[in-house]
Amino acid sequence: MKRAKRKITFWVLGFLLVSSSTAFSGLSGKALAAGSETSSDTAAVSSSTIAQIEGGKGFTVLLKKDGTVWTWGNNLRGKLGSGLNNRNQATAISGLTGITAIAVGQSHTLALKSDGTVWSWGENSFGQLGDGTTVDRTAPVQVAGLSHVTAISAGYFHSLAIKDDGTAWSWGDNTYGQLGDATNTPEYQPIQVKGNIGKIQTIASGAYHNLAIAQDGTVWAWGDNYYGELGYGEDQNRLNTPIMVSMYNWHITQIAAGFDFSLALRDDGSVLSWGLIDSDPTAMYKAAMLHNQDEQKFPVDLQGLNHITQIAAGSSHAIALKDDGSVYTWGDNASGQLGSGLGFDGKPWNQIYPQQLYGLTKTVRVGMGADFTFAIDPDNNVWAWGNNSYGQLGDKTVNNQTSPIQTQVKQWLNPPVLKPGEGTIVNKTPVVNALASGDSDSFVLKNESLFTWGSNTFGQLGDGSHSSINAAEKMNLDGVVAIEAGDSHTVAVKSDGTLWTWGQNFSGQLGDGTTTARSTAAQVNDLQGVVAAGAGSNHTIALLNNGSVWSFGDNTYGQLGHDQTTTASQIVQLSNIMSIAAGANFNLALDHSGNVWSWGDNTSGQLGDGTFASKQQPLEIAGLTGITAIAAGKNFALALKDDGTVWSWGYNAFGQLGNGTTSNQRTPVQIADLTPIQSISAGSYHSMALGKDGSVWTWGQNLFGQLGDGTTSNQKKPEQIKGLPKAIASSLGGSHSLVQDVNGSIWSWGGNYSGQLGDGSYTNRTTPALVNGLNISFSDVEGHWAKDSILQAAAKGYVSGYRDGNFLPDHNMTRAEFVKIAVAALGLQAGAVSADQSWYQPYVAAAQKAGILQSNDLQAGWDLPITRQEIAAIAVRATNSQYQKPNTGIQPSFVMSEAVNKGILQGLTGGALAPTEATTRAQAIIVIDRILKVKQGVTLEVDPLAVEHAKQ
Repeated sequence: MKRAKRKITFWVLGFLLVSSSTAFSGLSGKALAAGSETSSDTAAVSSSTIAQIEGGKGFTVLLKKDGTVWTWGNNLRGKLGSGLNNRNQATAISGLTGITAIAVGQSHTLALKSDGTVWSWGENSFGQLGDGTTVDRTAPVQVAGLSHVTAISAGYFHSLAIKDDGTAWSWGDNTYGQLGDATNTPEYQPIQVKGNIGKIQTIASGAYHNLAIAQDGTVWAWGDNYYGELGYGEDQNRLNTPIMVSMYNWHITQIAAGFDFSLALRDDGSVLSWGLIDSDPTAMYKAAMLHNQDEQKFPVDLQGLNHITQIAAGSSHAIALKDDGSVYTWGDNASGQLGSGLGFDGKPWNQIYPQQLYGLTKTVRVGMGADFTFAIDPDNNVWAWGNNSYGQLGDKTVNNQTSPIQTQVKQWLNPPVLKPGEGTIVNKTPVVNALASGDSDSFVLKNESLFTWGSNTFGQLGDGSHSSINAAEKMNLDGVVAIEAGDSHTVAVKSDGTLWTWGQNFSGQLGDGTTTARSTAAQVNDLQGVVAAGAGSNHTIALLNNGSVWSFGDNTYGQLGHDQTTTASQIVQLSNIMSIAAGANFNLALDHSGNVWSWGDNTSGQLGDGTFASKQQPLEIAGLTGITAIAAGKNFALALKDDGTVWSWGYNAFGQLGNGTTSNQRTPVQIADLTPIQSISAGSYHSMALGKDGSVWTWGQNLFGQLGDGTTSNQKKPEQIKGLPKAIASSLGGSHSLVQDVNGSIWSWGGNYSGQLGDGSYTNRTTPALVNGLNISFSDVEGHWAKDSILQAAAKGYVSGYRDGNFLPDHNMTRAEFVKIAVAALGLQAGAVSADQSWYQPYVAAAQKAGILQSNDLQAGWDLPITRQEIAAIAVRATNSQYQKPNTGIQPSFVMSEAVNKGILQGLTGGALAPTEATTRAQAIIVIDRILKVKQGVTLEVDPLAVEHAKQ
């Protein structure tokens, strides 16, 4: 029985908000049509930027007059309209604009657009979203087949809309006939309400019943009537078609429907009510005058209320706004929702009569949840009181409030946005970061050059290919001062404050507005003045010189701090930031006051706030002060204090927190037995600290030897790594470690399955070893006639030496080697090497695609020395687009003559052309340099003897 499932409260009303009507524990929301408010009310709220504010089950929805919708609080079943994470701060729903009205049910929301369409999100168990399914939606979806809508309302599990032709349409739960279609069958898409109701201008939905004002001024009702809430003189259990409410021509201007009650506002400012009335005369709203029955089947006048311009109701309390801006509340007060403070016994008292609420300035609009209440003043300040279990009041706490408090909602709705290039510069120059380790790739900045090696499946090495490499290779990207690597994408900050990205992009983490992966670096055009960046699993964060933080990419766990994804957007809650760190799906930010902020995934306690609840808005970690550096692992965090101590929190299955246990920590704990520390690093599941004396300390997971202690045993406490020179910088990846010593040498150890150690092998190593191939100088070019050209070519990244430090300038260059350096020097894109290809084939394909290599230009044998004539053919095509056209043949004598006349080739002894003679590696570098100069329009010196030989 319905009576058994409902607990009758001590007072008369359990109402739903009108205009700003709300939903919680069975209550629904109501969006008024334009003519449903009195003229005095309309004038009163004209200065406000807030059009509506409503509360659902532990969450709040706010509509601004600019047509944007903002939500905060509990997000179970997606009722905030973005993601699945709770939020304690208002955030606009991304992509939802042009909204003119909202209506909130228990756990779903409707939004009416200016084009007459309706959008919905949240719970959909009964099809109340109207999209034809029963699938919950975490983002707005359009209600199917519904247009020309002028008003909306939301019940417990059902929804209602009015079209501009005056017809009413409903969908969702129909247990009590609340859809008004003469059935009790639920509907997953809108159906028209039946009956003789005529054209409708205003609607309101209760838990299981609805009210409507027809254009002739009559009030109609349908649905649940167990306690007479339909107001026609009977208490029949339910009606599935509309019936007229007995109101004696009372000129109703507003209506509201509660759980088992109904309210109406007359044009003279008085209020009517009907429905359940408790039989205990000491615990009822006595102004209703009738104390001898459980329910009131007809509307009655509520005494003591006059000049009312707006009515609203929660689950067990009600509110009325007078034309002088004063507010009256009555009913249940268990959570402080009446705002009247505490009684002499220290508890909130219920009120059986409407009493004026003091402590508020003049109010222009009110709004309610089931057991929490809002008031908006003329300056757009939002005041709130009542239940605050999920931060739905907007004060960034979870403490109930028994008296009105001024919230932070106004500031959230108008956040100070510091655009790139604006504001005070608090970070003067980019922070140098010379080492970066991705999941299985490595990056080193040395001698103003960026070197890379390791996994390259998604192009994260940025060399234009998808081929993994196990030895250092110089990347063709100048001006980089800081580098960071995520799981499979990379970010770099240049000295000019620009941000560059490359690699995987399926979540938009490259910030280029697409989800297309890229194997070469490209600038993020939305940002300037970047001083630092961080790369998570599939998201990116950037710190600007004005102290603001921006983000883009994956937002599954709220790690972006906002609802945008593919383009850079500011995290408005952060300012005056000096350092950032990105974990897998969470982030840290350090401000100039030494405080740490965290947001995103918190399933392992990595936010350090004492909970496991993920959060989209950054929060300051309590009790953690005096911090000078931060580091983020996959799902744990480290912080370095100004006293040299290290603190940790989050996931700890491998002992990566260093506190001697494997228990997760929800709040920061100090790591004992560490000498004074100068810097910290965090890998996926292992940690490192560098002492001020240059010592290296590691702890955590050691499956691949990434701790560098010669074993593969995990360590729950820090241990010093022996045999290393004094260290000045470090970086940890998924399963490997990098350290830079005081001499500038790079050391690596740990997992090497993708070549991430850079030692030319794929063998894991449990102890540190030097990474070779990072020096541009070669041991065998000193005094060589082509030394400068060779070093310049190496610095530009299109040629490299051998692992033993030699260049072998006088050795012959093979055809395959020359094609590779030509492709690299000309900036052509080479694809990945497939399993059935030789290493050089992608470069050959790139040269052929560009037209600089065509049939018969080269002889057979890619590993044989390239001849002068063959080099001339490539040179001529590279410097003249006419010869790059498909199937353009050129004669051997012609290419030699062209190359000589352009100064690309010079003669040998006596000007001899020697077309079949082999070319040394030094000579090949000179030719490449000349090709580039000719392409730049430079006129080269010509060998006259060679020109004469070419004429013969």
